[in-house]
This record gives sequence, structure tokens and C-alpha cells, in this order.
Amino acid sequence: MCLRDWMAELGMRPGDICIRHFAFPEWQIGIAEWPLADFPRVQQALAAGQPLEDEFLIEWQQQKRWVLIWKKEYWMTAEGEIGDT
Repeated sequence: MCLRDWMAELGMRPGDICIRHFAFPEWQIGIAEWPLADFPRVQQALAAGQPLEDEFLIEWQQQKRWVLIWKKEYWMTAEGEIGDT
């Protein structure tokens, strides 16, 4: 309850956020929409206007997952919880 009151006092409210890719390679920190090993395949398909054919990638996109990179990959759910590493 206190947290909600404090957030309201600051003018903050729960809601969706949009995640955009960024990277600081020298620090090995970043955020990505896809696992790095799959990114070239996804980029190729999307650039060619083709649908994703890999079942894993289709499911990844449907579940709105993303990757937090902090020296290694942390696969995140749409809610921001770590699902895999």
C-alpha cells in the first residue's frame, strides 16, 4: 500500500512500456528484442517481408519476450521476469 501511495505522489502509474534495442558493447550491457544468436535470421526474414517460420521465434514474438544483456543473456517475459539465461 505504501508503495502505491508513493508512486501516486510521484505521478507514476503502472502501465506498459515499449522496449527498444540499445547496446553498450564495451560494457556488455543492452536490451534486444531477440536472442542474439537468432537475430540475423529474424532480421533477414523481416527485411524481406517474410513471416517467421521457426516455431521458437514465432512463440517468442507472440509472448512478447525480450533479452536483457548484462555480460550474458537473460531471456525476459513480457512482465519483466527472467525466464531463462
